[in-house]
Amino acid sequence: MDIQAILFDFDGTLVDSEVLHYLSWVKVLAPFSIEYSESEFCDEFSGVPTLETAEILRLRHQLPLNAQTLTEQKNQHFVETSKTLPPTLMPNAKAILQKARVIFVLL
Repeated sequence: MDIQAILFDFDGTLVDSEVLHYLSWVKVLAPFSIEYSESEFCDEFSGVPTLETAEILRLRHQLPLNAQTLTEQKNQHFVETSKTLPPTLMPNAKAILQKARVIFVLL
């Protein structure tokens, strides 16, 4: 069987954006005086979908906003934060992409 395509999951595969997600959630939770350390937050929520994280936080802290609204706020903060603090490449990401470029057309 010939490989005709390679699909990469960007977040956590090619780039490490964990700190951006954390900082975005910090901004969402600040108006409610809710604080987490980076390690505490990332240990619990790394790899958890944003909407699921929002629902857990909403229930845990009895937030007045629904999970969808919290998710939208977090995503807006993520876009803004990434403009000034771009994510870093994961180890070997560049080498893998360079190797793939030799074999495939990268889009």
